[in-house]
Amino acid sequence: MVIGTHGRAAYVLDDVRPLRAIAADPAILDAPLHLFEVPSTIQYQVKQVGGYRFLADAMFAGANREYGALLTYGIGGAGEAGGTAEGAERQSGRGKRMAKIEVLDAAGEVIRTFEGPATPGINRTAWNLRRDGVRGPRDPDDEPREVLPPGPDVLPGEYTIRVTLEGRRTTATVTVAPDPRFDIPRAHRERKYAVELQAMRRREVGVDAVNRIRDTRQAVDDVLERIEHREDALADSARTAADSLKQHLTKLEEEFVGPQDLQGIVRRPDAALSLLGSAANALGSSWEAPTETQLLYLRQAEERLREALGRVNELFAGEVGMFRTLVDRLSIERIPSYAPLEMN
Repeated sequence: MVIGTHGRAAYVLDDVRPLRAIAADPAILDAPLHLFEVPSTIQYQVKQVGGYRFLADAMFAGANREYGALLTYGIGGAGEAGGTAEGAERQSGRGKRMAKIEVLDAAGEVIRTFEGPATPGINRTAWNLRRDGVRGPRDPDDEPREVLPPGPDVLPGEYTIRVTLEGRRTTATVTVAPDPRFDIPRAHRERKYAVELQAMRRREVGVDAVNRIRDTRQAVDDVLERIEHREDALADSARTAADSLKQHLTKLEEEFVGPQDLQGIVRRPDAALSLLGSAANALGSSWEAPTETQLLYLRQAEERLREALGRVNELFAGEVGMFRTLVDRLSIERIPSYAPLEMN
């Protein structure tokens, strides 16, 4: 629906279904939480248009309809009161109340979780037709985020949208259709999707390894801080062992993410996570069955990951274990221990 103001503006409402639903049943506006019918959506790929690549200041461009499934939900009645104790947990980093939105596949598995606005009245957001991805390595100074980054495109099919706010829940279904301009057999898309998930699982293991390394190095620093004023022989031995262990942990971390103490644009082509990222980008560049080149990229990344994981397990079974024993003799907090990491 296009609304002209007979002045200098026009408004475009991409989906008029919610207005029709409210006209048929005005009581919807009083419902604490109501998810309107979700229109079917089509996966498509967009080519870079000719002309300006990036708009400059004072150049007008209307906003396109958001890509993906348009989700419209109303919050009224009790939802307007400001929330319950449970609802207080759903706050964004900016302190705004947020709704939890989940996407479930045909088997009932939650494949995507993200947040949407939760203001009184009608709210709209969009699901970008991707499943959950994998977080990058954790920075000790960063606040943890509940929402995962987006991962691979989902397969065409039927999905369930579930919106939750302050203990209330509402659901609707959505049909995801393939781009009609591409004649790709379903089996080819399923094969590509399976390989993308394999690459994502490998990255998850690599990220876990980096997090273990960083957490252990932080634990070593904590030990050094606690024995800073001790002058006995055992503390001296711990300091010497800690310096050596921290160097080895940093060197091992670089096998996954490359050097971290550099400035500017840095290429890390041999780092395990960089190779996995390149493989994932290659796989995600199309919907066709994976090519031999794409599979080669992934195999090379997996081999690099396997080598790095072997050294992680070796270091943690050896030098980290010995340092943990030394710390036990100091009668202070233990260094964390982990089971060996595997590719799967």
